[in-house]
Amino acid sequence: MASDQSPKKFPKVRGDFIDCPHCGCPNRPTDHTCSFCDKVLSNSPGVSSRIKKAVDRVKWRYNMRRGHPISARGMMATAMIMVLSVSLASLGGYFTYQGIIGGTVSWTLIGAIFVIYGLYSAAFVLKIVGK
Repeated sequence: MASDQSPKKFPKVRGDFIDCPHCGCPNRPTDHTCSFCDKVLSNSPGVSSRIKKAVDRVKWRYNMRRGHPISARGMMATAMIMVLSVSLASLGGYFTYQGIIGGTVSWTLIGAIFVIYGLYSAAFVLKIVGK
């Protein structure tokens, strides 16, 4: 039975015996270790290991939300997006101004859309960098 390398499921109760999940040797239900291989019979996690897993999970989620430091390449990309968003908002301001002066609604709406999108992009970049 010791040569069988397939994983065994815990515990199979046969009458008055429990099979070892490691070697398959039958043991009494009151035994805590296998009489053949001396390994622990219980594979079910205890309270302390469940608490440890929960704490590790909370730490992992906290680290994921906290964010990561920005690399030099990421900083350059962020600066480029910021320049483009400010340019877009400025161009939108110009279109809006020309639309208001010229009395055309279409230029005013296009300019307003450019301004809103440029400001939204800048706010999004500042939100990411501020983390």
